[in-house]
Amino acid sequence: MASPGPEAEDVVAAGEPQLEGRHRLGGVLVQQRGQGTHVVALERVDVAVEQRALLDRYVDAFQRYDMSALTALLHEDATQSMPPFELWLSGRDDILGFWTGTGHECRNSRLIPTVANGRPAFGQYKPSGPGGSYEPWALQVLEVCGGRIVEFTFFLDTQTLFPLFGLPATPPS
Repeated sequence: MASPGPEAEDVVAAGEPQLEGRHRLGGVLVQQRGQGTHVVALERVDVAVEQRALLDRYVDAFQRYDMSALTALLHEDATQSMPPFELWLSGRDDILGFWTGTGHECRNSRLIPTVANGRPAFGQYKPSGPGGSYEPWALQVLEVCGGRIVEFTFFLDTQTLFPLFGLPATPPS
C-alpha cells in the first residue's frame, strides 16, 4: 500500500532538518530516519506566465549585475535577509546599496532555478573558486507579489541545501 502524501503540518523551514518523518523542504519531499536524510521525490511547481517572465528578467539582470534592470524588478519596500547573519535590508535602495557595496562579490554569479517552500528559488554560484571557477554561495528564495520581487532570503548553508534541492556542486558550462 502506498504511503499517504505529506500533510500541511509536514511543511518545514530550511533551518529545521532535524525533524523525523516525511517533510516538504522547498518542493523536495524528504524522508528522514535518525541521522540519514533521503530525497524521495522532486515536485515541479507551475509558475504563472507573468511570474515566469519576471523571474527570467531577474536571472538575466542578476547574472549581468545590472542594477538598473534589477531596480525595475524590486518593490520599493522589498526586504532581504541572509541567515545565519543578522543582515536585514529594507527597501530597494538599501538592497541595491548592499549589492553594489559589500555584496559586489556577487557580480558575475550564475543562477540555477529551483523551488523552495512553493516559492521561486535559485542556486547561486559565485566566481570565487580557484582560477575564477564557480562555487556554491547561496540558495536564494524569492517572494513575488504584484509583479515585483518583495522579499529575498539568501540561505548560505549550500553544503546541506544544494543536494536537497537537486542543485549541482558546480553550474553547467
